[in-house]
Amino acid sequence: MLRTMKELRARKTRAAMRKPLPRHPRRVPATPGEDGNKYRALFEKIPVGLYWTTPRGQILDLNPAMAQMLGYRTREEALGKNAQDFYLDPIVREHAVDLLQKDNVLRNFEFQLRQADGDVIWVQDNVRIVFDDGGRVAYYEGSLLDITRKKQEEEGLEKRASQVIQHQAALLELANLNLWDFEPALPTVTEIAADTLKVERVGVWLFNAGHTEINCRDLYRRSQDLHGRGPTLNASNYPRYFGALKESRIISADNALADPRMEEFAEGYFKPEGITSMMDVPIRRNGRVIGVLCHEHTGPPRSWTLEEEHFAISVGDILALALEASERQRMEKINASIMGISAAANSAENLDELFRSIHQAIAGFIPARNFYTALYDRRRNILSFPYFVDECDSAPAPKPPGRGLTEYVLRTGKPLLASPEVFIRLRELDEVDLIGAPSIDWLGTPLVINGEPIGVMAVQTYTEGVRYGEEEKNLLQFVCDQVSMAVHRKKSEQELQKSERFLASVFESIQDGLCILDRECGIIRVNPTIEKWYAHAMPLVGKKCARDFRLGGETCEKCPTRTTLADGRAACEIIPRLGPGGEITGWLDLYSFPLIDHQTGEMQGVIEYLRDITERKAAEDRLQASLSEKEVLLREVHHRVKNNMQVVSSLLNLQSRRVRDPDVQEMFRESQRRIRSMALIHERLYQSSDLSRIEFSQYLRNLASHLFHSYQVSSNRVRLRQDTDEVFININTAIPCGLIVNELVSNSLKHAFPEGRTGEVAVELRREPGDRYVIRVSDNGVGYPPGLDFRNTDSLGMQIVNTLVNQIDGAIEFSREGGTAFAIRFQEVKPKLRS
Repeated sequence: MLRTMKELRARKTRAAMRKPLPRHPRRVPATPGEDGNKYRALFEKIPVGLYWTTPRGQILDLNPAMAQMLGYRTREEALGKNAQDFYLDPIVREHAVDLLQKDNVLRNFEFQLRQADGDVIWVQDNVRIVFDDGGRVAYYEGSLLDITRKKQEEEGLEKRASQVIQHQAALLELANLNLWDFEPALPTVTEIAADTLKVERVGVWLFNAGHTEINCRDLYRRSQDLHGRGPTLNASNYPRYFGALKESRIISADNALADPRMEEFAEGYFKPEGITSMMDVPIRRNGRVIGVLCHEHTGPPRSWTLEEEHFAISVGDILALALEASERQRMEKINASIMGISAAANSAENLDELFRSIHQAIAGFIPARNFYTALYDRRRNILSFPYFVDECDSAPAPKPPGRGLTEYVLRTGKPLLASPEVFIRLRELDEVDLIGAPSIDWLGTPLVINGEPIGVMAVQTYTEGVRYGEEEKNLLQFVCDQVSMAVHRKKSEQELQKSERFLASVFESIQDGLCILDRECGIIRVNPTIEKWYAHAMPLVGKKCARDFRLGGETCEKCPTRTTLADGRAACEIIPRLGPGGEITGWLDLYSFPLIDHQTGEMQGVIEYLRDITERKAAEDRLQASLSEKEVLLREVHHRVKNNMQVVSSLLNLQSRRVRDPDVQEMFRESQRRIRSMALIHERLYQSSDLSRIEFSQYLRNLASHLFHSYQVSSNRVRLRQDTDEVFININTAIPCGLIVNELVSNSLKHAFPEGRTGEVAVELRREPGDRYVIRVSDNGVGYPPGLDFRNTDSLGMQIVNTLVNQIDGAIEFSREGGTAFAIRFQEVKPKLRS
């Protein structure tokens, strides 16, 4: 190494303080070796380098030791060389010459000499000037001593002294750190250790509670100035290393790849990471190893000094003390936080306040910058997020459970620490999907009541170097176990309050009247509508309902509330609304419902629901009066239509008397019968309570009897059998059906029983599924003529039947079995609206 100018000046000063030699000339031989033959043997054998040079530095002579010191094998190779060429720094040569010329002698002058092969050594030079007889400088003679080892020892001592000073400064800096908060202080500890020892990587590893795994809590890479968490190792996979760790104060391995104590890491860790030297210090508490301080060197292997080992051990001891103090303080914080959570659970007015208190408490011992609580409503199958603090995502809206990490914890009911590796594995197993911004670590634990998960508390980190481990998982689970009941109780209270506010809002907002009575009909509560109706009787609460609603203390003649109190069933009645003087100011629909205590099942009172129907009742009265008037008019219309048809039938009867042709007379009679069948419809209508529909079975009986009488058929010869269901149909359907039956029965009476033949005519009416009906008219007479098509005949009666069946969208069936039978299937014809 070059000497600094400061050192050179110091040496110059020391040389100047030496006593100067006399400056008298001295006779010398013409050449340096002229009178030294007797000393030649000594000159050749002495181990100190001896030399003679000209004042300009040319080497005149030197012994073998000097030649070797200059890097030559023989003295001949060095002869003639210039001494100036061997100085590492030419300025040092100039300074040495100045000192020599000042005092004629230079003692113990140290400098760095560059050998012929380029190597540099430290030497000590002692030289004097030799004068000739004339007092002129003849040459320089001197000796050179190799002091490289001495210098190396001095430099080693200086280096070790400097290291000790640096180590003491570093330890002092560590002592001034706030190591009570262990985790946040770790990055500073690893940085100081790495910078002090000039090592590439320093990591702090801690065992889990079961001593089965060891996790790297902070790993500092000095060249990258980067912190992070390392892997988690299974202790059982490295028995030799952890066995040596238990027995050692320090494991110092200059060649880590060849050290048998560390060979378990060689292939899987040292070689991939380029680690060549290791120095590991066990961190102990109460004599037990709880962690390791690891120093990992990369590049060429290095030898660890005793001072470096002592420094590393001191840092390990500081970490052990800090960990113990931090653990003690942490437990105090945890206990205080749990007490705070318990107090918040009792004092918080709502869930949001409770969750905020829990968040603040958890942040005291776990990194919880991002924290949320999810609650699951199993009845509605809805997952909500009532408290959500996150630097990347906003609170999700309530939703059915999906496939996120939150839902995974809900499904399994177990805590989950999802590192990136765990999350990837869960996705590969198709257990979860990525929802929201990807985090580095996600930690969630279930809130459980009676073995059933009701929600999840979760923290997550997006910051490199801020990680969670088993300890954080256990702490969060402990908190969840403590607060689950408080959360459930506060949630139930909040839901109850919300329900009460909603019901109160409904109670106050409904525009109809609501009144709650006890079992003695005392008023417990009324809504504003009731107060408005009975403002003259305010206040209402505490009074009897009859006193306010009836004014005289008498109950309603038909009191639905009394009915409900008596049998527990809902009841309703229309009651008058009375004014201050007892006058009727309106009308109310009063519905009474039992008020049931769902815990005991007993009726506690009655809920009265009242609707103002004053306008509706007035409209109904007006409508009823109008309907009554219209009903009278409609009955009169049907009566007049029936009378008019009878007039027409009488006119036909008078006209037929003037006709002598029997066929023409029969035509008049058939027309009269048809008119009679229609007149019967109107007669039935004006006699019926329903003017739009008639009971058709009774009509058929009257029509058939009339036809038997009209045809003067003796019941002894042809019997009438009627089998009909009670059927109500409108006039649009009744008239066509009546005409059809009229024609078919007439046909049977005219043609089925010739020449006094006896038999039976049957008329049937049946209701069929799908609001359909069927009319059957049959006889057991001579039967329908073979080969005659009833759909294509000259008979006016059958033409009328076919036409009317089509008119009502019906279907007609014909059978000759046992006589003649017709069946007509149809639906009621809907009345057409007038446009």
